[in-house]
Amino acid sequence: MKEKKDGAWSILDVVEAAFPGRGKETTAPIAFVLSGARWPREFRANGYPHDENGQPLYTSDSQEDFLAYVEWLADYLLLVTFEPIAEQVGLCNYASGMAQEDAMFFLGMHAGIYHAELEIGVFSDPDCIAYSETENAEKKRQWPDDSYMPSDAGYRVPLAMALRTVSERARRITLLQTFFALHTEYVNK
Repeated sequence: MKEKKDGAWSILDVVEAAFPGRGKETTAPIAFVLSGARWPREFRANGYPHDENGQPLYTSDSQEDFLAYVEWLADYLLLVTFEPIAEQVGLCNYASGMAQEDAMFFLGMHAGIYHAELEIGVFSDPDCIAYSETENAEKKRQWPDDSYMPSDAGYRVPLAMALRTVSERARRITLLQTFFALHTEYVNK
């Protein structure tokens, strides 16, 4: 990074240095998240694969089950055509305006940070405190058995919007793996 005249660096300066050659459509939303902006989850796209006995598939921690789930999700997201809820419009607009890899980075990072904040009950965005109770009620209604609720569950509409133009299944799978990797990384920070 080049030296600032006043010695002060903004979060946007740091993000632009971390993502060289990317435009503001990528760097600004990432800087917003790192500065504390949050968008709540929503659970209307609540499909999940089940076996012939109605039991959820892919509930183990095995790499094989994870890959099978991601493959299923790559196909399922093509069927998700909901318009975003008002609280996720910004998240969807930002993700849809980015290169696909950057959108998966952005969504995974946001989802991981939001998940971590939910776990500890501390939100950097005060609006999320008010929304979390509404979100929890909606989650219980749309996803009654959250014992196998995957980390993508609250972000399926923005994921679907970001992947809508990716026709190759293998590419969608790779992009979703990026989302999950970033989610895991930021949950654990």
